[in-house]
Amino acid sequence: MYSPTQHAGIFGATYLKYFTEDAVLTIGTDTWSRADVVAMGVTQTVACGNLSKIAKSLGVRNLQDLYARTSPYSFTEYRAGVATLYVLFAAFADKGLDPAKWYRGKSESAVLVTFESLKHREAKARERERQDERKRSRSKRARQHKTDVATVLGRQGAATR
Repeated sequence: MYSPTQHAGIFGATYLKYFTEDAVLTIGTDTWSRADVVAMGVTQTVACGNLSKIAKSLGVRNLQDLYARTSPYSFTEYRAGVATLYVLFAAFADKGLDPAKWYRGKSESAVLVTFESLKHREAKARERERQDERKRSRSKRARQHKTDVATVLGRQGAATR
C-alpha cells in the first residue's frame, strides 16, 4: 500500500500529520487515524465520525467496552447506517473481536436479519409507542374534561337551588 510519508517533502508536514496522526475514529480511549482506517479497508470517514459521536453518547470507555455493553439494537436510535456498522465491524476485527458474535448477541441460534431491517423494525416499534402514548393522553384529557364539566355543572346546579 502506498504511504504518503514516502513523499513527505511534496505533501508537507501538515498533511502528513492530518493523514497519519489526527484521529478520524474515536471510541473511548481507542483512536484510529485516516491511515489506520484505510489500512482496515475503511474509506467512509463520515461513518467514522458518526460512530465516534455514537460511542461518545453511549459513554463507552473503549472498543472492548462497546463490544461488551452494546448490541445492534443500541445503534438503531442513532444516525447509524450500514456504512457505520461496516466501520464498527472493521474496528472490531482490527482489535481481534468477532463482529458476527456481537451482532448475533448472546444467542447462538438467533436469526440474523439485515441492519436495515432491524432499524426499520425498531422505528416501527417506536412509532407504535408514540401512537399509544398519544392515545393515552387523549383519553386522559377526555376523562379530565368530563370530570371538570361535571364539577362545573354540579356547582351551577347547586347555586340555582
